[in-house]
Amino acid sequence: MHVPLDGRFEYLAEPPGLQGLAQLLAHDGWPWKTAPNHPLSLGFRDRAYWLRIPLQVRPGAAHWLLELGSSTVAGVTFYAVRGRSVLAHQEAGHRLPLGARAMRYEAPVFELPSGDHDPFWVYLRVQSESSLQLPLAAWERSAYGLHVQRWALLQGGFVGALLVMALYNLVLFFGTRDRSYLYYVIFVLLGVLLQAVYRGFDLLLLPLTAVPLRPGQTVPLIFLYITVA
Repeated sequence: MHVPLDGRFEYLAEPPGLQGLAQLLAHDGWPWKTAPNHPLSLGFRDRAYWLRIPLQVRPGAAHWLLELGSSTVAGVTFYAVRGRSVLAHQEAGHRLPLGARAMRYEAPVFELPSGDHDPFWVYLRVQSESSLQLPLAAWERSAYGLHVQRWALLQGGFVGALLVMALYNLVLFFGTRDRSYLYYVIFVLLGVLLQAVYRGFDLLLLPLTAVPLRPGQTVPLIFLYITVA
């Protein structure tokens, strides 16, 4: 089961000098805004944003996950809060090695507390080095695993087709020595690299402890190379 949460959460640009979640909870006058009924996009921002949403997982229900469907977000801090007590705290984001995450997916994914009747709040602190896009959704764990497998199969087929095209044109280059074929190979490979960084697949190709590529610096450089090619 999949539940989009667009329009059900609030967001806040981090006030200057905010010292973390405790200070955020201690003050009730922050200017929270309600998210629109479509994936929230804030463009290029140089400051952190906070999201909050009230949730409740029924006792005996399947395990649920919260997904922030943006693989290029640099850092995400997750808090599940009831009152002033923190029930869970997790970290994710593109700058965090895959092996350091509780949930080893390319997008930020967090396990929600379960087995309690009482509702709770989820707070997310989000930072980005590129365009800040915040599609938020809740997933049953089994459904999310199936979704990831289908998405990986689709993307694998797309990337595989691009690599076949690159290999074919590389063979043509060696046969004809026409540099236009080589330029096309470079163009296609840069397109594959762009997809890998933008979709977070570079995380899956690197060792679990490796520091991933930084989309905020890598993507503009790749676009420049593609334009030149």
